[in-house]
Amino acid sequence: MNRLVKSLAVAGLMLHLQSPSAAPVGVPAKAVQNYLAPCFTAGNGVNCEVSGVARVGENLILANDKKMPRPGGPAIFTMALDDHRIVGTPSYLEGTVLLKADKFEGLTTTLDGKYVIAITAFNNPSNDALNTLLYWPVSEPKNAKVISVSTGTQVTNSQDLRAKIREAVGSSYYQIEAISTSPGDRLLIGIRKHGKESKQAKFSFLLLSISLGLG
Repeated sequence: MNRLVKSLAVAGLMLHLQSPSAAPVGVPAKAVQNYLAPCFTAGNGVNCEVSGVARVGENLILANDKKMPRPGGPAIFTMALDDHRIVGTPSYLEGTVLLKADKFEGLTTTLDGKYVIAITAFNNPSNDALNTLLYWPVSEPKNAKVISVSTGTQVTNSQDLRAKIREAVGSSYYQIEAISTSPGDRLLIGIRKHGKESKQAKFSFLLLSISLGLG
């Protein structure tokens, strides 16, 4: 499917905007398989709202939109795969950096498979925990580190990155929904909606391409 895009480089970011003349989707998307993963103990009346997933070997790493009902409130967990189906019970990832971030909205891995990258919603500038981009070696979640570090009054965060994204998007409010990696050490960040403020924000399809170096 070919789509026209417009590009704008601002503050080290590359903003890709879907053109109004983009070709329509010929075939609608459809689910080919559904499966309910047991995120919680049976009988626990709490929803599992998965907002991001990445595959590492024979395991899936999943991010929950909200903290899990468990001491410490972890929001990222792994589940094993058997013949491409989820089996067993969740294993929660813990670590100071992971536990301090909140409302994860995207997960991905680097193309070489060495690191996992996670991002929060960035939808509230006054809450440092919601403005965090972080990464960790695939087998060492306790060694997670924040990218574009800005030390705020609450927790170590990525507020400096938030300012650059705000400038590129051109809106004081925005919400991140997904991330992915691409060749050339690029991180793609998907913007779900943006506007002057939350109640006035409009849904959109924006992709930010950011140069990223880890290690």
